[in-house]
Amino acid sequence: MLVLMTCSILVFLIGSKVSKIKIGSYFQTKDLTFMTIVSYCIISFFVRYVGGIAGTAFEMIFSGVDMTVGTEMMNYQNPKTIAVTAVYACFVAPVTEELMYRGFVLKNLSRVSQRFGIIMSALLFGLMHGNIAQFIFAFFMGIFFAHIDVKHNSILPSMIVHAFANTVSTVISYSGALDNVVAAGLTGFAMMALCAAGLVLFVKFYKKNRLPFTMPHQKLRNGTAVSSVMLMLSIAVYAIITVINSFPSLSNALSG
Repeated sequence: MLVLMTCSILVFLIGSKVSKIKIGSYFQTKDLTFMTIVSYCIISFFVRYVGGIAGTAFEMIFSGVDMTVGTEMMNYQNPKTIAVTAVYACFVAPVTEELMYRGFVLKNLSRVSQRFGIIMSALLFGLMHGNIAQFIFAFFMGIFFAHIDVKHNSILPSMIVHAFANTVSTVISYSGALDNVVAAGLTGFAMMALCAAGLVLFVKFYKKNRLPFTMPHQKLRNGTAVSSVMLMLSIAVYAIITVINSFPSLSNALSG
C-alpha cells in the first residue's frame, strides 16, 4: 500500500511538472452537486454489473483463462488484515489511481482529443490490474470515470465514485465471507434493485452527455499518439503481464 501510494503520487507530481500541468487544474470542478454524485454512484452499480456479464462471457469463450488470479479474498479472521485492506481499497487506491489515470494520464492524452484520452486512460487503468476479470470491470468503470471527470473538469467526481464502488465491493465481500444465507439474499436483492436504478440513470446520463466528438484534425493526432513509444510500451508491458497472469498454462510454460 505504501509503495503504491508513494510511487503513484511521485509519478503524478513529477509528470504534471514535466507536462507543465498545474495541480490546481485537476480540481477546477464545474456543475457538481450532491445529487449528481449520488446518481453517479448508483450508475456505478449498473456499470459493475455490465462488467460482470462481460467477464462471464469471456470466461465461457476462453475456457483456459483464470478469471480469479489476483482477486482472492482477504483473510477476514485477522483484524489487521481487515483494517489495512479496507484502508487500501476504500481510500488509498481510489485517490492514488485517480491522480494517476484520470489525472496525469487523462489530462495529457486529452491534448490529442478528449475521446482518445478517455478510451486510452481506461485501457491503461484496466490493464494495470493485471488480470482479465479486473481488466474488464476496470475498463468499463474507467470509461465512466473519465467521462464524468471531463464533464466536470475535475478528478473529484471519479475519486468519490471510485471510493464508493470499492467500499461497496469490500462490504459485499465481507458479507459473503459471513456465509449467511439471509444476508447474502438481501444483499443480492439490493444489488439488483440498484443495478436497475443505475440502468435508468445511465441511459438518462448518456442521452444528455455523449462522449466528446473527435474533430478531423484530432483524428490525425490520434494516429500520431498511437505511435508514441512510451504509450505503446506501457500498454505492451501491462498487456503481457495480464495475459501471463490469466492463462495458467502459459505462465507455467514460461516458468518451466
